[in-house]
Amino acid sequence: MKYVRFKDNIKEIIGEINSHYIVGRRKGRYKDLVQVNKKRIGIRLSDSIEELCDALVVVAEDGGKEFHRYCPTASDSFDDLKKRYYEKYGWAIYGAIWTDDGLKYVAKMNKSKGELELL
Repeated sequence: MKYVRFKDNIKEIIGEINSHYIVGRRKGRYKDLVQVNKKRIGIRLSDSIEELCDALVVVAEDGGKEFHRYCPTASDSFDDLKKRYYEKYGWAIYGAIWTDDGLKYVAKMNKSKGELELL
């Protein structure tokens, strides 16, 4: 799958028509599909969500309450965090991007597949 990063979110590329990407969600209703010009300034493309995130955030949950956050350095990879925090403690891992309103979670690790999925 391919993904596109905008200023304040990440979307999946569903298809292409001439000079445009069709982006949105594969599951559920298709009312949120949009066309994006391939030459649009300020977008980035990638085959993985992790590459488009500004930070990977590890969140420990105890009874539904969040009690710890960890924003890793750029040298920590998703696989490193998964081994260190998910496999050892069962903590959730989120992909986040910086927006004008602060850090926004855009993806969460699917625990059965072990990969990030868009929220």
